[in-house]
Amino acid sequence: MHKSQLTGFISRYTINKIDSVAWNIASKKLKTKFISDDKSMIGEVILLTFKGDDDMDGSELGIFKTAELSKMLGVLEDDMNLSLNKIGDKLVSLKLNDHTTKMNFPLSDLAIIPHVPVMKYIPKDFEVVLKIDSDFSDRFQKSKSALPEVVTFCVESNDSNFAKIIMGQTDVNTKTIILNVETSKNKKIEKMYFNADIFSDILLANKDCTTELEISSEGIARIKFETKEYMALYYLVAKKG
Repeated sequence: MHKSQLTGFISRYTINKIDSVAWNIASKKLKTKFISDDKSMIGEVILLTFKGDDDMDGSELGIFKTAELSKMLGVLEDDMNLSLNKIGDKLVSLKLNDHTTKMNFPLSDLAIIPHVPVMKYIPKDFEVVLKIDSDFSDRFQKSKSALPEVVTFCVESNDSNFAKIIMGQTDVNTKTIILNVETSKNKKIEKMYFNADIFSDILLANKDCTTELEISSEGIARIKFETKEYMALYYLVAKKG
């Protein structure tokens, strides 16, 4: 398989330094679900073209320290192999190798991997839908870099063709950046505040994708990215302003 496929999968879930996840392999697809430490984001990523050994199908793997695995992957060439080391029926480790290097990465007990709850409720209506493209992603990243102390961003809609993404507080005399964003749907709702660092990481991990950010008046936002190789879905829970 190509190492870049695996590193692309990893980059899409290590949002806000998420490290411990369970990998599920079935029908030539590699999947994982994850949740941020502050519980404000829950997501799922699927590598649609997984090419590990056939005996990996149907496996669930405990990856306790993804950051360490990523560093090890950095040693390998792009053309690599991925397989499992077993003792009896127990999955012990990942075996990784290219034509000159062999590696072993121990797997963890699934009991110590953080539990990711199922979304019990998804709003039926997302009243505001923002268009997300590479231009918006670039503007958001630059805005976040310009105001690194800002921990949330605000979405403000006024029933027009544009909504506002606001970095900083507009009701006090502080540094503020306001981005006008084109919408495909825009009903007036109360201001919503979301984690700016997490959203920045999501955009960076899925750069160059065109998609939509859907926002519900019930305090939940949804953003989904789809390519030929990946599906990445994230739910964001609004914070208090």
